[in-house]
Amino acid sequence: MSDDSTSLSFLNLNWCESKQDTSLIYPFILEPTFTNMYLEISYKLEDLIKKIKLINFTYKIINEDNIRFVNINTKETILELGVCEYEKINFINIYRMNLFIVLNKLKYKKKITSRNNKLYKQNIEKSTNIQIKNEYEELKKEIYDKQVNNNINFIFVENENDLFRELKNILKFLSIEKKFTPKIKTFKNGREAEYMEYIISQIPGIGKCVAKNISERFLSLAKLNAFIQEHRNELSEMIIEDSENKKCRKLGEVQADKIVRIFMSEDPNEKIV
Repeated sequence: MSDDSTSLSFLNLNWCESKQDTSLIYPFILEPTFTNMYLEISYKLEDLIKKIKLINFTYKIINEDNIRFVNINTKETILELGVCEYEKINFINIYRMNLFIVLNKLKYKKKITSRNNKLYKQNIEKSTNIQIKNEYEELKKEIYDKQVNNNINFIFVENENDLFRELKNILKFLSIEKKFTPKIKTFKNGREAEYMEYIISQIPGIGKCVAKNISERFLSLAKLNAFIQEHRNELSEMIIEDSENKKCRKLGEVQADKIVRIFMSEDPNEKIV
């Protein structure tokens, strides 16, 4: 997902004002659209946060497995996400929230692949028959099940760049939305589709009309991901309606491929969900 390079930033020169919350960490350069919110970030992400060279939002580290986007004036939580390691994804509370940041998916895949390669080699060299399990693939099935049956969305983060990008994307979404209700803590009750439309529209080469059509059909990133996993070749046949110009067309392979890559790519720079 490309960053919005047209937005302006300004120096945060109000650090020393008495009204400032001393528990918060204020950036030297603050993004203007982020002034009304701060983040409460899980201790699990502290090491990644420290690696980010130029943070442009206000935050604090908390001793919890969550991230909260908080109204800086009212202190009300606007949005709450869970944080977990990929290998512990079976232990998340899917009844409390429906959006999670998942850490170290590729690291876990490499770990399991390396171990299984050694076991396979050992079986050949010693003529043994050690059973080889692939916990990574088993967890992929669990994730798919949670997406389809429980409407859970996952954001996969491998490094500080992934984390910074995703936090900024959510901040921008919450900042540009004019009519949000501060007490809403998840993307349920219609907000999932809005967030999905915003995310899809940020893909280079995908316009707002396509993003709107896709969000209206699938309603959530989880449902779109489930469709792509099973019917990725059919996405290009989806009819895109342009109500403003009273036209319709097929999505086409070029744009369909751009959308599929954000779900299927192993490159963290391309994969955004």
